[in-house]
Amino acid sequence: MMLRACWRLAVAVVFLGAALGQSTGGAAFGPLLLSSNPFSGSTNVSQILSYDPLSGGFLGVFAAGASLSQAQGIAYGPDGNLYVASGSKGKILKFDGKTGAALPDFASVTEPLGLAFGPDKNLYVVTNQPDGVRKFSGIDGHSMGAATGIPEGALKGAFAIAFRSEE
Repeated sequence: MMLRACWRLAVAVVFLGAALGQSTGGAAFGPLLLSSNPFSGSTNVSQILSYDPLSGGFLGVFAAGASLSQAQGIAYGPDGNLYVASGSKGKILKFDGKTGAALPDFASVTEPLGLAFGPDKNLYVVTNQPDGVRKFSGIDGHSMGAATGIPEGALKGAFAIAFRSEE
């Protein structure tokens, strides 16, 4: 399929307005952000694309750059900034949540896939490593080691993570 050969959309989707507190048509959502990995020749540079959630219309590129390679998971942090797992770079990248401007890298992690902020406001990253899920300080990105309580190898093949609200 031609579309499949040209674009691979990552599994992560984030609503920008949820972090910004905007309202669109009565819903508390702004633009829909999608992580995309265009493959053309040997280039593998990702972009975070913005779409109108009501019309589906393309709004533009929210974030891009050479450091944004093989974007896997994306999530808004409690600070309102956008965090992106860059698989080939082995980093968690940080972007301004309103403008998409690149901020200093947040953390380094081998083969990051999905990510989510937990109720403790720390960042949890699913990796393709035997320990499965790594935990990082939500304040400064320092590694807090493997997430406890998950047997080694139990998450083989996992690529996404989410937390359920207890409210």
